[in-house]
Order: sequence, then C-alpha cells, then structure tokens
Amino acid sequence: MLRKLTLLFILFLMTGIGLSVYAQKVPRCGTSAKDLDLIQKRLIANKHSLYSKEFTKATSRSRETVFIPLKFHLVGRDNGTARIESSKVFDQMCTLNETFEELGVQFYIKEGFNYVDNTQIFDNGGNSTSLGTQGIMNSIRDESAIDIFVIRDAQDPTRTNVGFTLGVYFGDRDWIVVEKTEIQSGGMTLPHEIGHFFGLPHPFRGWDLEPYDPAIHGSPAPISAPGKDRNGEAILTELADGSNCETAGDMICDTRADYLYFSKIDNFNCRYREPLIDPTGDTLDTDEELIMGYFLDRCMNKFTPMQVALMIEDYESDSRTYLKNNDVITTGIIPDEPSTLLSPSNNITVPTAGLVDLEWEAMEEATAYYVELYTGTSGNNIAHTATVTATTAAVPVEIGSAYRWRIKPINGVNYCAPYSEVRTFRTDMASSVPEVSSVESWTVQPNPLSRNSYITVSVFANEKFEANIKVTDFSGKEIRFIDDEQFFIGLNTMRIPLHNLKTGIYIISIETASGVSHQKLIIN
Repeated sequence: MLRKLTLLFILFLMTGIGLSVYAQKVPRCGTSAKDLDLIQKRLIANKHSLYSKEFTKATSRSRETVFIPLKFHLVGRDNGTARIESSKVFDQMCTLNETFEELGVQFYIKEGFNYVDNTQIFDNGGNSTSLGTQGIMNSIRDESAIDIFVIRDAQDPTRTNVGFTLGVYFGDRDWIVVEKTEIQSGGMTLPHEIGHFFGLPHPFRGWDLEPYDPAIHGSPAPISAPGKDRNGEAILTELADGSNCETAGDMICDTRADYLYFSKIDNFNCRYREPLIDPTGDTLDTDEELIMGYFLDRCMNKFTPMQVALMIEDYESDSRTYLKNNDVITTGIIPDEPSTLLSPSNNITVPTAGLVDLEWEAMEEATAYYVELYTGTSGNNIAHTATVTATTAAVPVEIGSAYRWRIKPINGVNYCAPYSEVRTFRTDMASSVPEVSSVESWTVQPNPLSRNSYITVSVFANEKFEANIKVTDFSGKEIRFIDDEQFFIGLNTMRIPLHNLKTGIYIISIETASGVSHQKLIIN
C-alpha cells in the first residue's frame, strides 16, 4: 500500500515565479483481480447482513470493543539476518490501535512473534505463483489469528498493477504480506491491508488495475470503469452525487466517488492536481483521507462509519469464527512516562560469567517488557532483544565489552508507552562471579549449533559433585532441565537433544549449591 515516500523538491525561478517540482515513485496495494473478486463477494454478503439489522451511523459504534489477534511472522534470511526489528512492530501496533480505537476495535499480538529464517519467503513471499513458497507459508500460519508475514519485498512479478507493491492481502490464502519498511510508527499499509482482510474494497473500485487517464478514457469519465466484477460484468462508474453508490464504485455510500487519477496524485498537498469529472459532467469531491485509498500515510487517517460497520460485520460472520477466542487481554493504559531502570547503574563496569542481570521498576498496567541490548557506546548494533514478563532479564554478554540497554513496557493492546532512558555499562576483562569450584573446565559442542541437532556438554571435574543442567532462551524461559546429574572426577560427557528450537542465543547453565557457571550457545 502506501509508504513514507521520499519527495524530491526542486525549487527554481522562472520569469520571477517560484515553481516546485515533485518527483516520486508511486506505491500500490498488490491486490490482484482474483483478490478483488473475493473482496467483492465478502462485501456483498456483509452488506446484506448489515442492512438486515437497519444500520445507522449512531448504532455503528454502540457495542463493546472487539479484540482481534494478530500473528506476526518476522521473516529473515536462512542465517537469521535482515529481519525487521521487533521494536518497529511495536511502533506499528501503537499506530494500528490508535487508528482503530475510536472504531471500537483493538488488535493484540498473539503468543509473541514467530521468527522465520527462510530466504525463499523473505525474498519471494509476495509471489502468488510460487507454490513452494506459499506452501511453506501455509505450513507455519496460525489458524486462530490474522497472519501477517513481514518480508523484504512484497512485489509480485505476475501482477500487472501499476506502481510498486508495499503490501498485499491474499484473499485465497487469507493472509497479509507486508514489506518490512512499511511496518513502522505512522504506517498505514497494514491498516489498509486489514481493511481488505475484512472485505473493504478501494474507494476507486473498477479503476484498481487500470487507473483513470483522460487521454485514454476521456473526460468526462465513461459510464463504466475498465474493471470487471466477479461475474465478468462491467463495474459502473460512481457519480459525484452518489446517486448510484449502492451498485457503482466501491458500493459503499458514505465514501465519495474516486477514479484513481494515478498520474495526478499530489501527496504533498494530499489531493489530485487536476479535477475528476464524472459521466454527467459533475466534478468529484474525492476523499484523500480514506485509509483504503492510495495517498501517502500522512494524508490518510480514517475509515467511514459504513466501512467500520462492514468490517465488524465481516468479523462477526461465521467465516471469521476462528478469530474469536478466550484470550485474556490486559487493556489498561500504561503511564506515558519512561520506565525507571535500576541496575546496572549508568557507566559502570560489571563482573560477568557470561550473563548480566538487567533490572527495572515495574510499570503500572504493563504485563511485559521489551528489552533491547546494543553493543558499543553508540550506533545501532543490536546484540539481543527479548520480551519478558518479569522486571529482570539475564542477558548474554562478552567480557571486556561495552553495551547499552533500554526497555519498553507493553500490555495486550497498549504498545505506545515510551522507552526508558538508555544506560551504558562495560563488562570486566575477567569474571569475578562465583563459578562452580568443582569444575576445572567445560565445553559445549558444536557451537554454533544447527537446528534439529544435539549438543555435547563435556565437563572436566576435579571432584565428585551433583548439579542441575539448564537450557534457557534469552528471555529466561526454560527450554531443557536435567536435575541431579552426577559428575565424577575426570571427564564427563552428556548429550542433550535440542530439536525444533528457533534461531537465536541460548544459555547453558551448570547449577550447584556452591555456584553457577554459564556458557552461551548460538543456534543457526
């Protein structure tokens, strides 16, 4: 859909008059003709159901808030690189829920993110004809949420729409694909595609695949748009006065007529640079603020009451039953103030045995905290991220290195709370954290580890002892636990299966009554 586009301003003087020239690439939604047909089918069914309830603007918002689950599949390359930062998704969620709040709809992230390491999806997830890619995506989808795949490029080379694709709703698959640059604070690509998911067409329906051009279509515009409906019939051109709104254009009567005058979009002033004339000779009063349109993010900010009612009608239909569940959602407002960090203090050197404990004060109404750890004293080199439910996080670090960290409190639907301050610490050159005195040395091999494999823990003990072996992820979640393992003088080895773990950093710990020893494990 619409991205934050770069506008190139060229100011020059000609005969004493200043002229501004704007150059831009024009974005588009990747909705195909087949998708448009499926959207029309849903729209007609939703209208029929809605009209049977005597819809009015007053009743369109007289209901309890609807909570809808989203499953974000954050896709990276096979080696886990180039994936969108989790913080961008939280920023997008803030915008999404602010956009839908007055409409009585709120979205929540269902059971965290799904981190996918697959170059094929990352580069080709928008290609509707790549059955292999689509098959992989289908195998990892969540059947009880709106699936959103965030990839590098949503472009589908088989689609003939003008412009370039930033997001697309696949009607036959019933999921959304969005380019990762579009998931951001203020981004309207995702709200647009969610509109399609719930059966909303573009306001310029009929002109989606062939935008209006007076040199081709004439002015006034023709009686019928170039597009065809799902029955192969011509789509009527909607009139400026809306007199044929029930059967023409997007078939939604509180959205104004639009023909997508693509070449005359003025995103700087949020308008068309030339007027559109309907078949009767009347000038259109288009609505550039509609989220289902094609203007820039900065121009769009609303759904109409009828659009809202139709989306809710779609949500309440039998085909969307899978979105209704018994998830307990915390909806309180998190204070609009930075969280208070407790430890480590700023600009200190800390001892470490591979882990540093970060701690902060609990924030009212927060149910989780997003933690970011950066390497170095400046720059944007993210070392680790995690979402934890406690007010502490044990983060893996290297000795003799500098780090920065911050946290962001969140809950079920509130993702807008500010980040904390950024603190800096440095790890000591040598560890001073108590180790296991009975262990002379120990290793974890292979490291890095390929997924669906085993690790071998080799421990050289200088005396007999008993210990627990624990494997945890970065958030502190326990993955494997082996209790009361016996170790004898000399070399001890044990093989631990670690199948089906996601790419990332894990901590292997040997825990005894006298101390704890940690090692970092990387899974590729």
